[in-house]
Amino acid sequence: MRAEIITVGDELLTGFTVNTNAAVLGQKLLEVGVGPCWVTVVSDNEEEISSAVRRSVERADVVIVTGGLGPTADDRTREGVAAGAGRKLELRSDLLGRMRERWRARGPEMPESNTRQAYIPQGAAAIENRVGTAPGFRMTCAGVDVFVIPGPPAEMRGMLEDAILPYLESRFPDRIRKYRTLHTIGWPESGIAQVLSERLPGSLQADEQWSLAYLPHAGSVDLRIGASGSPDQVNRTLRGVARRIRRILGPVVYGTDGQTLESVVGSLLRTKGLSVAVAESCTGGLISHLLTNVPGSSGYFDRAVVAYSNRTKTSVLGVNPGTLRAHGAVSEEVAVEMAWGVRRLAGTRIGLSATGIAGPGGGTKAKPVGLVYVGLSVGRRACGFRFRFPGGRELVKRRSARAALNVLRLYLLGGTLDGLEP
Repeated sequence: MRAEIITVGDELLTGFTVNTNAAVLGQKLLEVGVGPCWVTVVSDNEEEISSAVRRSVERADVVIVTGGLGPTADDRTREGVAAGAGRKLELRSDLLGRMRERWRARGPEMPESNTRQAYIPQGAAAIENRVGTAPGFRMTCAGVDVFVIPGPPAEMRGMLEDAILPYLESRFPDRIRKYRTLHTIGWPESGIAQVLSERLPGSLQADEQWSLAYLPHAGSVDLRIGASGSPDQVNRTLRGVARRIRRILGPVVYGTDGQTLESVVGSLLRTKGLSVAVAESCTGGLISHLLTNVPGSSGYFDRAVVAYSNRTKTSVLGVNPGTLRAHGAVSEEVAVEMAWGVRRLAGTRIGLSATGIAGPGGGTKAKPVGLVYVGLSVGRRACGFRFRFPGGRELVKRRSARAALNVLRLYLLGGTLDGLEP
């Protein structure tokens, strides 16, 4: 089953409103085995809407149109869809009556301009709107199911969950498509793809039993596994493929689906009964921000020191001024002393640090923008790790914070600093 999503609105085309409806519809359709193949954005123009509908029913099995069902003259979706389907609009007295009742329940009388929302194409089935006033509708055009629903996200979601998804599930009860996402960090997309293509037999095409998509983010890659079939087949396939990928990639995979790097690190710290303190320079508190995003983090996170200046590095963290003079603030040696210092200050089992050049200025040939060192202090030992990140200031900071968390994660998994290669 292939779907086309048509979102209507001048504000979407001009960028004044972000097209979040298309993202939500795409994700939800996949959950019931309907694959979104096209997303079309059209203006509030009757002819453009009509043309988009005619084109969509020629190539898709399901069409969902959202937006442009308001009461004002610039809302032309009803007219455009009706014209595209070759039907006339008719006033539905039952819909008009329910709309008036809803308005009375809220207080004021319904303005007459809202009457136009009770017009839907002849032969269409109305879809109730439990959030707003404008009803949606469903009709068949050239054998294709066409759903038309309002654009406000809460109204769109309500109709999607109440009517559209149950209808689609009832049509194909034994064929669904589900996804599982594995989160990775530390390897580039090309490296992961090469290893998996060599060691993971099976189809990588979306129209086969299962598929694999690579979704790169800042410093990490998500692997989205899709599977089609009956519910039992899908669950077995997802479990099996995920297990094989984990076996191949090992600790490069840090989590599944809704897990975050910071939640995984927090779970490991909690399980092992360990505490951590953080010393940050270039990340400006971002590492501690991520750690404290996790509920219950007070059980393992003690404190953070944002030592942005050399004076704070020496006076608060105890970094040796001679180390700063000899190696500079952005160095493995300083990162290690920062990790030692914050750990001594807090009395925790682990000290974690980051120092680097976020840019855009301040870099040299020897120490370019994006150069970052992460320090880790545990027991009687401490190690430093060198990274070089591309991108602008914010991206370098984000990648640096995640790299620091990954260093901590890998230590917690292995229980030793020996051979640690983040």
